[in-house]
Amino acid sequence: MIIISHKTAFQFWRAYRASVDPYRIKDAQQAFASPSPSSKEALAELERLGFAPSEKTPVDLLFFGRDARMKTVWARPHAILDELPRGSLVQLSDHVAIVSPELCFVQMAGICTREQTVLVGFELCGTYAQLGSKRTLAERSHLTSVKQIGAILRKLPRTHTSRAAAALAFVLDGAASPMEAKLAMLLTLPTSWGGYALPQPRMNVPIQLGEAASTVYPRSHCRADLFWPDARFDVEYDGEEFHEGDAHAKDVARLAALAMEDVTVLEVAWAQVADPAKFHGVATVVARKLGQRLRIRRDDFVVRCTHLREQLELA
Repeated sequence: MIIISHKTAFQFWRAYRASVDPYRIKDAQQAFASPSPSSKEALAELERLGFAPSEKTPVDLLFFGRDARMKTVWARPHAILDELPRGSLVQLSDHVAIVSPELCFVQMAGICTREQTVLVGFELCGTYAQLGSKRTLAERSHLTSVKQIGAILRKLPRTHTSRAAAALAFVLDGAASPMEAKLAMLLTLPTSWGGYALPQPRMNVPIQLGEAASTVYPRSHCRADLFWPDARFDVEYDGEEFHEGDAHAKDVARLAALAMEDVTVLEVAWAQVADPAKFHGVATVVARKLGQRLRIRRDDFVVRCTHLREQLELA
């Protein structure tokens, strides 16, 4: 078999919509032991699956050992010397497999910055995907979770997972958009990264509505973007410049229902996230609502904050 990995795998998982688990290969080493198809057969198989490998856009392929590499201009080889944990490969066809979302996160940690790695984790563990060069946003079910990635990390040699483990500590399950992920990162990453080191929220958790609240917002629950249960505090990202008609009415009703459930809501708009001075005010309010104090003792915090914003494409 040939094994798709690294960036090619991440792009595949971004577009994937089905369940992952039924196609996991139980014995990863058996996939490497299977006879590989010829270059011509492999290329045809990849094209049938929707990949378009070429000399300009080679696919990332994983090989066991340093010498067992397919020598072709349309493949970018990566060697692996250690045995892979159970379930870390997913079968796509008779001759093609791909690294699991969990192993993909580990591989991306090796080629991305730490901030970009955290964003990769948010996307793999979230319910959104960014597709194409213009990064069109699409909804989908989460592919994995922080717990599942952690389980794979514990089975791999620490020498290969330190970067991934460091980034995973700041990944949260359940983000529904890139801006929710970036907002969470700005608030919770350590000050050494340029964040505000606030406690981590839960992302898009359902808040059950009582009978009275359900009369205002006729559903059994509401979802809160960034929710701190102990403080009953919710930060909502509003990416729309304005809402019209039914959308505005539903938004007002939802916020009213949350208020009836004793949830304090802070709405944050793009202008507040994009402006560092305005966002400092947002972080101050969030800290106060959580009973915290901002503790920024670094003389170079502004520099670190600017670097973080550049990595998140907010600068």
